[in-house]
Order: sequence, then C-alpha cells, then structure tokens
Amino acid sequence: MPYKQETVAKLLEQPFIFLAMNPATLADIEADIRLLGGITQRTAAAGRLVKKMRHAFLANREKSTTVQVASPRLLRSVAESADQFPSLGGGIGEHLRW
Repeated sequence: MPYKQETVAKLLEQPFIFLAMNPATLADIEADIRLLGGITQRTAAAGRLVKKMRHAFLANREKSTTVQVASPRLLRSVAESADQFPSLGGGIGEHLRW
C-alpha cells in the first residue's frame, strides 16, 4: 500500500532520516531484508533470515502440492450419490470411468 502524502510530509518535517519501503513481491521483501541488514550492519543475519524464509516457503509449497486422493470406492460412492440428487451435481457418475 503506497504511503499517504500527508504522512510522508509529516515525516519529512521531522529531524530524522526514515526509509519508506513498499514491497510488492517476495523478491522485494528479500531485497528489503538484505537492505536493512546492510544498513544495520547485520548482513549475515539478514542473509540467514532470507534463507530461512525461502526454506519455509518451499516446505509449505511441498505440503500444499501433496494431494491426498480418496479411494476409488469412496469416489464411486460419492458420484453415485450425486447422481441421485441433481442439486448435488447429478450425472457426475456417467462422466467417470471405473
């Protein structure tokens, strides 16, 4: 979300330096973390944090792409039940090969 013009104007009136960030992607967030690490002389810690984040995102991605498939017997039962109730998507069974 971009900063409000009034907010930036008030900050500019203050006797301190500020850094405004507006990351839009994960790559932007990583770059901002590395930038802040450099500014605070914590480059190595920033690099470790980015690495930890990437590892966590990868682990979550692997979990989310693992699909648990129901048994064919259960799928057939659901499809046959749906065929009996048109409001539940009747006719599904006829489109499946058993």
